[in-house]
Amino acid sequence: MLPSFLTAFALVAATGGPSAPASDAWLSLDKEIQSLAAASAPQTTEAAKGFQVSGWIKTQYDYSSDTPFQVDPTNDVDLSGFGFEGVRLNFKGEVGGYELKVSIDGKDGTVKLKDAYARFDLAENVHAQLGQFKSRFLFSSYASDEKLVMYRRSLLGGSFSERDPGVQVDGQFGPFIAIVQAQNGNDGAGNDLAVTAKAIFAAIGKAIQKQSGGYGPDADTALTFGLGYYDDSSVSDGTALSAEAELATGPFWASAEVVDVGDDFVDITAGPAKKAGANGIAGGTPWTATGAFAIDPQFELVGRYQDYDDDANTTSILGGVNYYVNGHATKWQLNYEMRDSDDSDLDGDRLTLGLVVIV
Repeated sequence: MLPSFLTAFALVAATGGPSAPASDAWLSLDKEIQSLAAASAPQTTEAAKGFQVSGWIKTQYDYSSDTPFQVDPTNDVDLSGFGFEGVRLNFKGEVGGYELKVSIDGKDGTVKLKDAYARFDLAENVHAQLGQFKSRFLFSSYASDEKLVMYRRSLLGGSFSERDPGVQVDGQFGPFIAIVQAQNGNDGAGNDLAVTAKAIFAAIGKAIQKQSGGYGPDADTALTFGLGYYDDSSVSDGTALSAEAELATGPFWASAEVVDVGDDFVDITAGPAKKAGANGIAGGTPWTATGAFAIDPQFELVGRYQDYDDDANTTSILGGVNYYVNGHATKWQLNYEMRDSDDSDLDGDRLTLGLVVIV
């Protein structure tokens, strides 16, 4: 490319030199140089819009001398140490109307892929996404890991919180949201799928979906109901049905959830429901109720009751306090769990002090 002063000289010469008025000549020269610069610029496809990088860390101290929480129950080694519930990096962007999200987790010393999907419009208010993501079966499993009212998920939320490759179609129609998902499920890329269908009704205000608690003492009133269906066809009785509700109003937040779980969830070891069998809820109708009260913008009291509905009559009561330094972005969470069961291997208490920081 010619140096700028040679380009300017050549353009002036081409216009006939000084025969034109000086001001007109220089205006014309400016336009020619701008056109030349635009023409010489690299030609690319539409640029990515709004590319974002974010991350968070959840780290905690846990203590328990009881069997279900011990580091090594066989040798009677108590739990008293530090760990990570999650160390996450998120990457988001958009190009040509397609949204991309990729997230990775490294809490166990190795990098593990979490979310990885592309999302796009199918029609007005109707969207699709393809890749790896969570099942939408429960509000408590879909809520963001770093925006939980208690340090760990509820029994039911944790049972259906795994990601899995698949496809999703969802649409919002006034206060109603409808979601259908097909994911690999228990047999991986085999010919049996795990299907989720979800109906959400925002009875008052905006739908509550991704955040539990932490709304402060002056939250707008919102009431959201949900009905869910989950079926993994790789087992004979892999069907679960859910009903749930969430409420936020002023300083109060509350949620309730109940799930009827098929007998064969005990045989599911992969897919969104891979933890259901290990959590002991197969064949039962467990339920959970959680509540929170914001004393002021920084302090929030929290409580939870869980009924496993298992043969050992297992229940748990959790209580605690949250200290919000900067909302959910920076918070301390102190939780104490008292689990009661006829089975001594499930009976015990645990104290957790957790720190969550989002950047």
